[in-house]
Amino acid sequence: MDDLISREAALKSIRLWRGMLSVETAAAEIIALSAVDAVPVVRCGECKWWKIDDDVGYCTNPDGLDNYAKLDDFCSYGVRKALPEGEEARDE
Repeated sequence: MDDLISREAALKSIRLWRGMLSVETAAAEIIALSAVDAVPVVRCGECKWWKIDDDVGYCTNPDGLDNYAKLDDFCSYGVRKALPEGEEARDE
């Protein structure tokens, strides 16, 4: 998985050294930035536990979200559903 960094911190670092950096030095500055502590999430609409009845989405995991779950909600119990053969996952 790629490291996530702050776009604002990267731009600030590059702007600070603008005109004095080679591409290699700029890349080194960005690499030196601290990574954000983040994990990928599975949105409800992409989760194996998410079902829809009468145009209302809900979670079937007993530990998942209560009540109604929207397509772009998420929780820590999300498990990506298997993709149909030949289909690729979206990168966001």
